[in-house]
Amino acid sequence: MEHGIDILVAGAGPAGLTAACAFTGRGLQVALADPAPAGAERVRDRRTTAILQPGRTLLEGVGAWDTLGAPAPLAAMRVVDLRANASAGFEAREVGEEAFGWNIPNGALRAALEARASALGVERIEGSVEGVTARTGEAIVRVAGRALSVRLLIGADGRESVVREALGIPVRNWRTGQRALSFDVRHAVPHSNVSTELYDRDGPFVLVPLPDEGGAHRSAVVWMTTGPEAERLLALPADAFAAAATERSGGTLGALEPEGRPSVFPLVTRVAARMAAPRAALIAEAAHALPPIGAQGLNTSLGDVASLLEAAGEDPGEPEALRRWERARMPQVMAKAAAVTALNAASIGGPLGMLRGPAIAAMARAPGLRRGLMRFGLG
Repeated sequence: MEHGIDILVAGAGPAGLTAACAFTGRGLQVALADPAPAGAERVRDRRTTAILQPGRTLLEGVGAWDTLGAPAPLAAMRVVDLRANASAGFEAREVGEEAFGWNIPNGALRAALEARASALGVERIEGSVEGVTARTGEAIVRVAGRALSVRLLIGADGRESVVREALGIPVRNWRTGQRALSFDVRHAVPHSNVSTELYDRDGPFVLVPLPDEGGAHRSAVVWMTTGPEAERLLALPADAFAAAATERSGGTLGALEPEGRPSVFPLVTRVAARMAAPRAALIAEAAHALPPIGAQGLNTSLGDVASLLEAAGEDPGEPEALRRWERARMPQVMAKAAAVTALNAASIGGPLGMLRGPAIAAMARAPGLRRGLMRFGLG
């Protein structure tokens, strides 16, 4: 039995790395377990993430933000229903913010957090959690052939979480049959730091600003559609795919020139039945996986880290503190999941889809409603 580690974080994604850095900054001994070694070459992730203001505050607090260069700010958002010819604009200054968020390549974010964790002296263990036994005052975690006595185990090991399975926590899935295509584009019309969500059929088409490069205007695209349509699009030659993307965008930024082939991933909403167990907490996609609508995915995960950090006392895994954290956090996560699921349902037709155009028109006319929605999204 090995002692001396206060917290073991399972999973070295952005949320797990952030948690490891944050708790190390509290003076705790933290170890990070992941099957891949630090700095390992991973499958190329072409996606970007819009980090909202609360997420930026957390990343600043752990010392990772300033190493990210000059992310593209999202000063405003525009929601457009192409069929109903309705649109609504949202400006960050309406809720007293400089920007809603900043768009960052996933690879750059992970690299910054890896470097920060290394600088803070976070111990890295190559391996997955193999078993968990909770006892009074500790959890015994088996990982990479070792038995570690820790005060808190944080499961941040993704959608197929080994920690969640070891704790016996079930999950509920909502499958839409949709897929998301993710790729970067160049375009002639400046984006003016405005993120645009375009609704038509099968799912939203989202344009998120990227910094200009070599004099060219650039944006990241997330194109959500049905599984069969995604397969058809992926089979198109490059020029035909570019033309299809431009048409789907409604010409908002002029002709779109994709940079490389898109990444594709299924859209599934997944929420764990619980986020806490004796001496253990689930965060990020181990606890919830949301479609990429409204930048809620990683930002909700970072919200888990911030709230867990706030709830932790001198003993970070004290059972009553974890129960209080779960009681406060679980309703927030469920509200986000319900909102994203409803928005996605509205994007693909049916009864909710019929309300999409009138709802967008109402938002355009109601500043109070817009501000409330913005605060919910940022929270």
